[in-house]
Amino acid sequence: MQHLRPRRDSAPAAAKWHNKFEENLEQWPHLKELVQCYTADMVKDENKYGHYESIGPVSFQNQIYEGPDTDIETEMRLASARRTKAEDTTDDDVPSTSGRQFAEATASDASQSNTPKHFGQSPLPAYEPAFDWENERSMIFGQRIPETPISHGLKISVKVLSLSFQAGLIEPFYGTICLFNRDRREKLSEDFYFRVVPTDTQDANISFESRGIFYLDAPSASVCLLIQLERHVTEEGGVSPSVYSRKEPVHLTERERQKLQVWSQIMPYRESFAWAIVSLFDNSITAASGGSASPSSPLAPSVSGSSSHEGLFEPSAKVTLDGKLGYSSGSSVIVEISNLNKVKESYTEDSLQDPKRKIHKPVKGVLRLEIEKHQIDHADLENISESGSVTNDSVDPGDHITDSSYGKLPSNGSDGPHGSHSKWNSFDAGNGSNVQRGQDCNADDFQAFDFRTTTRNEPFLQLFHFLYVYPLTVSLSRKRNLFVRVELREDDTDIRRQPLEAMYPREHGTTLQRWAHTQVAVGARVACYHDEIKLSLPATWTPTHHLLFTLFHVDLQTKMEAPKPVVIGYASLPLSTHAQLRSEISLPIMKELVPHYLQDSSRERLDYLEDGKNIFRLRLRLCSSLYPINERIRDFFLEYDRHTLRTSPPWGSELLEAINSLKNVDSTALLQFLHPILNMLLHLIGNGGETLQVAAFRAMVNIVTRVQQESVDDAERNHFLVNYVDYAFDDFGGRQPPVYPGLSTVWGSLARSKAKGYRVGPVYDDVLAMAWFFLELIVKSMALEKTRLFYHSLPLGEDIPPMQLKEGVSRCIMQLYDCLLTEVHERCKKGLSLAKRLNSSLAFFCYDLLSIIEPRQVFELVSLYLDKFSGVCQPALHDCKLTFLHIICDHDLFVEMPGRDPSDRNYLSSVLIQELFLTWDHDDLSLRAKAARILVVLLCKHEFDARYQKPEDKLYIAQLYFPLIGQILDEMPVFYNLNAVEKREVLIVILQIVRNLDDASLVKAWQQSIARTRLFFKLMEESLVLFEHRRSADVMLVGSSSRSPVGDAPASPKYSDRLSPSINNYLSEASRQEVRPQGTPENGYLWQRVNSQLSSPSQPYSLREALAQAQSSRIGASAQALRESLHPILRQKLELWEENLSASVSLQVLEITEKFSIMAASHSIATDYGKLDCVTAIFMSFFSRNQPLAFLKALLPVFNSVYNLHGATLMARENDRFLKQVTFHLLRLAVFRNDNIRKRAVIGLQILVRCSFYYFMQTARLRVMLIITLSELMSEVQVTQLKPDGTLEESGEARRLRKSLNGMSDEDKNPNLLRECGLPETALLAIPEKMTESKWSWSDVQYLSDSLILALDGSLEHALLGSLMTMDRYAAAESFHKLAMAFAPVPDLHIMWLLHLCDAHQEMQSWAEAAQCAVAVAGVVMQVNNRLFLVMITDGTLEESGEARRLRKSLNGMSDEDKNPNLLRECGLPETALLAIPEKMTESKWSWSDVQYLSDSLILALDGSLEHALLGSLMTMDRYAAAESFHKLAMAFAPVPDLHIMWLLHLCDAHQEMQSWAEAAQCAVAVAGVVMQALVARNDGVWSKDHITALRKICPMVSSEISSEASAAEVEGYGASKLTVDSAVKYLQLANKLFSQAELFHFCASILELVIPVYKSRRAYGQLAKCHTMLTNIYESILEQESSPIPFTDATYYRVGFYGERFGKLDRKEYVYREPRDVRLGDIMEKLSHIYESRMDGSHTLHIIPDSRQVKADELQPGVCYLQITAVDPVMEDEDLGSRRERIFSLSTGSVRARVFDRFLFDTPFTKNGKTQGGLEDQWKRRTVLQTEGSFPALVNRLLVTKSESLEFSPVENAIGMIETRTAALRNELEEPRSSEGDQLPRLQSLQRILQGSVAVQVNSGVLSVCTAFLSGEPATRLRSQELQQLIAALLEFMAVCKRAIRVHFRLIGEEDQEFHTQLVNGFQSLTAELSHYIPAILSEL
Repeated sequence: MQHLRPRRDSAPAAAKWHNKFEENLEQWPHLKELVQCYTADMVKDENKYGHYESIGPVSFQNQIYEGPDTDIETEMRLASARRTKAEDTTDDDVPSTSGRQFAEATASDASQSNTPKHFGQSPLPAYEPAFDWENERSMIFGQRIPETPISHGLKISVKVLSLSFQAGLIEPFYGTICLFNRDRREKLSEDFYFRVVPTDTQDANISFESRGIFYLDAPSASVCLLIQLERHVTEEGGVSPSVYSRKEPVHLTERERQKLQVWSQIMPYRESFAWAIVSLFDNSITAASGGSASPSSPLAPSVSGSSSHEGLFEPSAKVTLDGKLGYSSGSSVIVEISNLNKVKESYTEDSLQDPKRKIHKPVKGVLRLEIEKHQIDHADLENISESGSVTNDSVDPGDHITDSSYGKLPSNGSDGPHGSHSKWNSFDAGNGSNVQRGQDCNADDFQAFDFRTTTRNEPFLQLFHFLYVYPLTVSLSRKRNLFVRVELREDDTDIRRQPLEAMYPREHGTTLQRWAHTQVAVGARVACYHDEIKLSLPATWTPTHHLLFTLFHVDLQTKMEAPKPVVIGYASLPLSTHAQLRSEISLPIMKELVPHYLQDSSRERLDYLEDGKNIFRLRLRLCSSLYPINERIRDFFLEYDRHTLRTSPPWGSELLEAINSLKNVDSTALLQFLHPILNMLLHLIGNGGETLQVAAFRAMVNIVTRVQQESVDDAERNHFLVNYVDYAFDDFGGRQPPVYPGLSTVWGSLARSKAKGYRVGPVYDDVLAMAWFFLELIVKSMALEKTRLFYHSLPLGEDIPPMQLKEGVSRCIMQLYDCLLTEVHERCKKGLSLAKRLNSSLAFFCYDLLSIIEPRQVFELVSLYLDKFSGVCQPALHDCKLTFLHIICDHDLFVEMPGRDPSDRNYLSSVLIQELFLTWDHDDLSLRAKAARILVVLLCKHEFDARYQKPEDKLYIAQLYFPLIGQILDEMPVFYNLNAVEKREVLIVILQIVRNLDDASLVKAWQQSIARTRLFFKLMEESLVLFEHRRSADVMLVGSSSRSPVGDAPASPKYSDRLSPSINNYLSEASRQEVRPQGTPENGYLWQRVNSQLSSPSQPYSLREALAQAQSSRIGASAQALRESLHPILRQKLELWEENLSASVSLQVLEITEKFSIMAASHSIATDYGKLDCVTAIFMSFFSRNQPLAFLKALLPVFNSVYNLHGATLMARENDRFLKQVTFHLLRLAVFRNDNIRKRAVIGLQILVRCSFYYFMQTARLRVMLIITLSELMSEVQVTQLKPDGTLEESGEARRLRKSLNGMSDEDKNPNLLRECGLPETALLAIPEKMTESKWSWSDVQYLSDSLILALDGSLEHALLGSLMTMDRYAAAESFHKLAMAFAPVPDLHIMWLLHLCDAHQEMQSWAEAAQCAVAVAGVVMQVNNRLFLVMITDGTLEESGEARRLRKSLNGMSDEDKNPNLLRECGLPETALLAIPEKMTESKWSWSDVQYLSDSLILALDGSLEHALLGSLMTMDRYAAAESFHKLAMAFAPVPDLHIMWLLHLCDAHQEMQSWAEAAQCAVAVAGVVMQALVARNDGVWSKDHITALRKICPMVSSEISSEASAAEVEGYGASKLTVDSAVKYLQLANKLFSQAELFHFCASILELVIPVYKSRRAYGQLAKCHTMLTNIYESILEQESSPIPFTDATYYRVGFYGERFGKLDRKEYVYREPRDVRLGDIMEKLSHIYESRMDGSHTLHIIPDSRQVKADELQPGVCYLQITAVDPVMEDEDLGSRRERIFSLSTGSVRARVFDRFLFDTPFTKNGKTQGGLEDQWKRRTVLQTEGSFPALVNRLLVTKSESLEFSPVENAIGMIETRTAALRNELEEPRSSEGDQLPRLQSLQRILQGSVAVQVNSGVLSVCTAFLSGEPATRLRSQELQQLIAALLEFMAVCKRAIRVHFRLIGEEDQEFHTQLVNGFQSLTAELSHYIPAILSEL
């Protein structure tokens, strides 16, 4: 279980430090510890983070949910048949719920074995279809996340391919490459050396050259490769380097070539030649790639270097993608570097970047490199050997083509003007040349040491111990060709002694050398060097270890032999003084060496160059994980050594000081040496004395706390510490006793001191915060001990037995645990988050111990915990407890744990069940949800666990959890208190447990008591309800209903109500990730994350998710809307899961029900055997819900077996209701289109028939049941459908039902049917006991089926007749008769149809037949049936139902005086029962007229309600009808003030909406009237009867008699609550406001008169002032209305007549409508035709009669409906209607009077000769006067015309009337008293208007035409002389008035009207002249 893993080194092999100098480390314990720490293998505990293998995902089939009209099953079958024909399908086409298919074979194998057979799949996988253990684990608070050993971002490998020059490559070249940070100008890695050999000496391919591998933290634009080239030093007078940079392309001459070749062989020393910088990452890329996570393409195309030199990048994209797509093992890029800068003079690294630098000619050559990027991945660290290099998912091999923009990339020219081209060829690594390239596949790879290892804030993991020396400059006074040799010496005693072999050679792979030398600086006074010299250091060094530098000059000419270097001087540098410094050092140069040259004494004797100035500059870099630079750490190491070797005094005070001073070490140094320091402290804790133990422990706590706080990651468990515990800590490899006893003792004693109340300082809190670290250390130490104990003794492959802890240690750990628990308990109450973290750590401690020590020892700790946190505690504590249990129960071996006593079962599971159940009783809702979740997750974990797939395992697990069901049944309220989500969780668990139980265990749930068994089935019913599958149409439930009422909104949106809550997270995750195009990846989900840079968590990932977020942010967003936003594949999955869940739950419950019925048959359980209510309730649930086909198929055999076993009980009278339900649902299924379902329905009915035969020998009762249910079904199923021609026909449903009913009695087909439905053929034999032959009789069945079909046909025919009923009375009567007969077995239905028939006969006036029906009814006992008062007619409109009719009839009967005695007799009461003679009186108070009145008012209320209900649908259209309906209700409920007022206020609102202000005002007045009456009746108001009379004048509806009814009506609940003075005033004020909106100001005046007394009586002077101000305004408005020249009208009135039967009650009625004054005749025509057109059906049309003639209704066409609309004028109270004058409305407005009208008139011209229009002499006039039912303004907008009279006027009367009208108008204008003389202007205007109409020349045709018509020729002879006289008199009077008016006009006018006056005079004169022809007398008159 402990696995050793070699320490994976990311450090280069070349860099590994070996103890080269064979020092003895025993004398340096700390070094030994360090070396051990870095070189030991890592040890990882495999069990620590749990281990879970799940079985493959379950596959789901689509469930088919059929409706009555669907046959999905057949469609799917046909579709799949088509598909298989079309192409051989693969399995993958089936939508599966997970990436992988689940082989069907396994399912079928299972069925052969002896496993219990289940009806369907387990509901759990469908409930939790995306169960992911890792994910569920990570949700636990304080969950430990496994860390991988630290690794850093990128590896880049560089390989030099070739170097070529324009001039040709003759001599060898050498070079170094390192990583370089341009911005900071510092080297990031050591140099990688390479050489290029000329072609002829070696094959051009440099295959032997290795690659350099560099490490990088993250891509950054400033990181680049610095390449420096060197060649052999130039010979004096030889070929100079300038040949390589010549402009013109000239090759070297033969001679030059030879010279170069020879010289390069002689001359060993080299000089620098050229340099270049290659940027690895472009600026543009890093922005996008954001960190090392995904540099989106291999090194990005940024290696182009466009940012570091003026490179123009031409991508020659020869990308060969023959490798597999998706295999991106670091695609390599080939870079051609052509901007090699020539080195002309000394340059330094710093000057490389200096823009002011002199520009040199570039070298004409190209260096080709192959650069490749590798990701360091976790796989890299996990697998010990692998061949491929690390794959990196985020890289798409195509990226680097697409990213690079084709064309020229402008550079940022940081590098001077010269241009260059770097050509790049990228190729994929799959080509073969370098496939097997991995991190360490190639021994030749040079891994460059990363200098940042020494500066990073993280622990050192490898051993390295080097020094890098960089000679920089030597400044001399004369030019030399100078180079430096470097060596490491142990001491300075013997000059001739050889130096140590410590120098790393350039060609790696060779051994260490004794010295190394630099380049030659040619002819320079100041020699500059760029060499890096690396040397290995001894583990410890003395003051005499030193570096010795020797300076040589070399002559660059060949004389006789090769040039020899000459020593110029020496310099020395002791290691101990400067090793730790990284700064520059300057040294003087000695001319010669003498022994002891390091000592000061001998230095004085020495000679120095340049007067002893420090002329030699150099730099050192120490890289060591053995030698800490930090002084305090060195001290600690030193003291540790002394303590260990016992060289110091035994009390160790220096060590204590050193330990204590560790807390002051700076964090970087501390982190770097973290592992060794912790190891040493643990060593001290393990075996130091007590004082040291405590000090070491405190120091350790301090260090660990600092590491946690100061490091970058803010995870709960710090990355470095986790790495230490998980990998590095190995408990000293078994070389010393284990640490845990010491650690627990020292910590325990600290905890105990705290518990006793001693002061322990801040360290205690730190320990608590870091408790996880120490607990994990303790555990790992134990685990290591256990492994080492048993390692050798156990045979291979056996599990290590658990270890027994020693008594002392065990006690110590108990005490420590106890103290820590107390802390959790205390701090939790204060709500500190530390407590929750500590709690999780303690839980994990137990979790870990379970794998190591004897579980019963751990149970002690667990029970200790539960005692501390017993019962239901505060939410915070309880939450901790749940987390604790969740963590422990997640243990891999949870199922196999023992009990606390050997006899017990699993201790943990019993504790868990107990606590979870307690939690469901807790008040905190979030805790309940959490508890439910824990349970489901655990069960899922068992269900999918590959180890527990055998039935016996599943049974064992089910038995473990079975007690939970018992607890729930014992305390059901706990379950009922849960919300829907939690109930689902609990039910799924219960179903899962019961599913895997064996029958023997299951019976236990049903044996205790009847009630308990009932509760069990209540749970089953709940699960059917909660998991019912609603088709998407019915899913529009608002999500908020089942939202948990916890404070904040749920974390994830709700996609599904029925699936597990975690599905919502899964779906919201998945919807962020789009579907992958090709196939599915390995992990089984269909989703791939979109590149994480593109989306920050706050922004939506896709439009889809944005929608979903928008919707879920409205709380209560429907699950529907969220679903719509899902990706189609996801939505499909979701539906698939849901329907499977629902199906599997139904099947599971069915399975349980069957078991139950079998056990009930043997009477082995407790249940109510009389009714078997458990079974019946479950069956009702099944039938009443939407069930899938699979379920219906499984249902029938169970149905059959249940009826076989319990038929007698189920068919008994007690179960009639059940039988009725069953028959109803079977008939309902018989209507379905799906054949399979119909067959099963038929068999179901047959099973019922069989039982009927079996138990009752006949089927009469069943027949009655079936007929009743059939009639109910008829009302639910649509039996008719419209044919295209508008008639009705039988619907498919009815046809199918008939077919099913026929099938029921089909003897021949029956055996096949039974077989198809999976029943034995003998299923229908019904052989009662003691009899031999079957009682089944097909003829009875035939009869039964016929009677059902009869009922079906009757209903059908009736429905088909629906539309004809009204026409063909005979057919109707027959149809009723047929129905009455069909339903004869059912008294209720029989009577109903007989009554219908009776009504039909009465309508046809066939009295005798009606009487027959009545007798028939009387003969049947009637049961009351309280259906609604409305039934749907087939055309979809509503009609009054029979119930309403019957109620009306009863109410009528109530007041029927004649029949009463018979009634009383029939009911067995004496006839005097109704006499009511109070005491002291003699005659009875009973009055039939009162009773009549009472019964009438009830009928009125009934009608009102009915009509209102009927109108329901039309309200919105027909505002008039709506208002009337409210009005009718208000009247009907008048006796109850509250209801009366309610309906009046509704009416008022309706009017205000229609802007009928006057009517609304009337309503308000009426309400006020009701209140006032009640107040006057009670004598407690300020009003009297006179006030009410005044109110009646405004609103005649206010009734006059002050009745005591208002007070009598104060029934319970309908009090006179609103009847107060204040409410009356409120409504009066409302009326006032509304009247003034209607501009009926005189009403306002009267209303305010009523309000004023109230304010007077209350002395509310402010209010009175307001009232009087309002009165003033009102009277002014009235004046204004009257003085207006245009007469004021407040409304227009229209008469509307209705003719046509489609109008129903309105037919042949006339109404007067009151409309706003701006409504014209056209408007109202349009409005009404719009309302009534919608009521017409196909056979009727609507006509508007255009004129106002009298309509003879019988002569109209029958199929047409007519509206006649005429404008009418209101008639004043005192108006003479017989007057022949034309009516001018304004005449009557002379005085203020209330405009209350109840009479209206209109004039219709007509001729006697039949023409519509004639001349004046033929034109008659009919004046029609209408009387309405009330007066306007009324409570409604239209009133019924109650009476209409008409007068006729002859043509001459018309003419006289016309002239008299004009005369009157003029006279009126002249005589009207004006208020003041100044008021002439309006008078003048109206006078002008009338005069102009009378005498102006152009219009005087009116008077003239009368003359020509009547006073000339033939008509004059026809006139009676009296009429002639009247006519002439009228004309004369008219002319006289005109003359007077002209005079007045002259008086009134000014200058401007002079001309008009002249015209008037002329007109008058010419008129006089004209008239004198007819009336000669006129001249004398005027």
